[in-house]
Amino acid sequence: MAELLDPTLGCVFNTIFGQENSKPLLLSFLNALLKGKPQITDMTLETDVKKSLEVCEESLFEMRATSNHKIDIGIDIPYKNTGDIPERAIHSLSTIIDRHMRIYGVYGKYQAVGIWILRESVTQREGVIQEACLMYHQKDADPLLMTDDIRIILIEMPKFDPKKADPEKPLTAWLSFLKDPAHMDKQFLKIDEIGAAMDTLQSISADDAFRAIADAQQKAIDDYNASLEA
Repeated sequence: MAELLDPTLGCVFNTIFGQENSKPLLLSFLNALLKGKPQITDMTLETDVKKSLEVCEESLFEMRATSNHKIDIGIDIPYKNTGDIPERAIHSLSTIIDRHMRIYGVYGKYQAVGIWILRESVTQREGVIQEACLMYHQKDADPLLMTDDIRIILIEMPKFDPKKADPEKPLTAWLSFLKDPAHMDKQFLKIDEIGAAMDTLQSISADDAFRAIADAQQKAIDDYNASLEA
């Protein structure tokens, strides 16, 4: 069997999750991550997956989801922690909100979520997942929530240990798939969506033409990171 490609590589992630027939996989991942806040029932993909296969760029995956709220979701997988991930996350989410307002011009019952899957840790906080929302700052008092309809979720993959993952929890199954699919616990593959994601990953990993695209994208990442180091 061919060596498995990295699921967090832009072209790989978009191919696994960005096809019309792979919506159940994306729904499963998002609902495991969002934990019912809100529960996503359907979505319209905004990402041009074909474009992601033609250029070496960071993964930017956007969708308009259907639930009891209007909700726009963006998934970013940056090359590297350049020290400005929080600012970039705010800017990325603000562009999604701005586009929604220009199209619909409505504030009520609207949510926007920015999800960042990170190859490096960017906070000193414990835990794999950090969630930020708008708070009221009160001097000499605990901050109060202003709204959690606008959220940024950081997934710090280096902090996740697949060996400690619970096979009963879909979220840890998805994180295991993203972190180390070649050595993930086979119990996770009993989840239909995880098994389907693995099938797709194995298929594209064995495709020479796709591997050439993935290798070119990985080389672009390595060159970019090397230039930063220099």
